[in-house]
Amino acid sequence: MTDETLAPTDAVSTEESAEVIEPSEQPIETEISADELTTLREQAEELKEIQAQLAAEKRKEEILQRAAAEEIKGMDKIYDFLDPSFLTDEKLPEIFAAVNAHLHPRQLPIGITMNRGSGQPQERSTTFLLAEAAEKARTSGRIEDLTAYSKLRRTLKK
Repeated sequence: MTDETLAPTDAVSTEESAEVIEPSEQPIETEISADELTTLREQAEELKEIQAQLAAEKRKEEILQRAAAEEIKGMDKIYDFLDPSFLTDEKLPEIFAAVNAHLHPRQLPIGITMNRGSGQPQERSTTFLLAEAAEKARTSGRIEDLTAYSKLRRTLKK
């Protein structure tokens, strides 16, 4: 090889490197028909709808897992009735507490009546119980009520 053949190729390669345009800068010229364009738009809308449904399902699954961790049963049945915009992370403890209170109401111990006016439990005194049993025995006159009254009177005197 001679130096004469190498020199012209070096000059050409430096000129070409200056004129090279990156592929990302080249405009892509493709013609899309109107039918293809509408099809692409419809597919994009369907994709957005599917993504929204997937996000909603993921959120539902996350909430149901948190409810299971809080030992709240039946949340999957209640979930469909709740507004998804209301189910924020800050409000979930309130919702779980309300659902838990509704599903498992607090039971009052036996012997306590509810004060109907205020809804607060009211303890019955022994004299009140004895007076109530005596009134019931007097009004009904049944032997069962009389024996219940005398049994209560004996137990309270002990």
